[in-house]
Amino acid sequence: MYGHTDWVLSVAWSPDGLYIASGSGPMDQTIRIWDAQSATLLQTLARQTDPIQSVAWSPDGSQLVSGTWDGKARIWDVKSGTLLHTLMGHIGRVYSVAWSPDGSQLASGSEDQTIKIWDAKTGTLVQTISGYRASVYSVAWRPNSTQIAGSSGLEIKIWDAEAGTLMQDLGGGSISIPWSPNGFHMASTSVDPVIYIWDVEAGEARPLLLGHTDQVRSLSWSPDGYKLVSGSWDRSVRISGRMRHNPARK
Repeated sequence: MYGHTDWVLSVAWSPDGLYIASGSGPMDQTIRIWDAQSATLLQTLARQTDPIQSVAWSPDGSQLVSGTWDGKARIWDVKSGTLLHTLMGHIGRVYSVAWSPDGSQLASGSEDQTIKIWDAKTGTLVQTISGYRASVYSVAWRPNSTQIAGSSGLEIKIWDAEAGTLMQDLGGGSISIPWSPNGFHMASTSVDPVIYIWDVEAGEARPLLLGHTDQVRSLSWSPDGYKLVSGSWDRSVRISGRMRHNPARK
């Protein structure tokens, strides 16, 4: 898929798998919607004033949220390309955005060391979660839950999104923290090529080595939870073998 004129900083599949959204860097600053099968460009959303670091689809696929270096998150109507809400409150770049499983709320993680929870319908701020010692690089809602995980380069913490209270501190630090499909486990990156698989309830992690020679920057579970795909600064994408213990099942 070609069309962006600068780095592609973020990509995301639509929930039905038919479309892909991509967000680009300083010389482009656009969000583009693509047909996943034909690779055809369907929509280019209005150019931003800063790079788009993160994009995420709503659970029903009708809306898209973007996080940018100007400290704002924006909610878009995908079909019309209309900007619905601009979420302002962070002081520093927005590195990660995510929809809640039921689609009612959004989370954003920022350079200002906070997670903010937003009402997805009105765009109003619901909750600010503090307690990090560095930029929050990744936010991820626990499947079928009101809990949210956020990670900086120094710590991974799980919060009750409604109360804003800390549920668990896993320690460590990560750029990417995807939950397994049923929410019992989490994968995380580290400062070296090692990936960690967490038993969240036990607070324990085991290493997973896929042969990377540099830091792993992005992780994603297969839908059945038996495999992980990883992207690294070593310029490779790797898929794990079928895990003996399926981290997606308790």
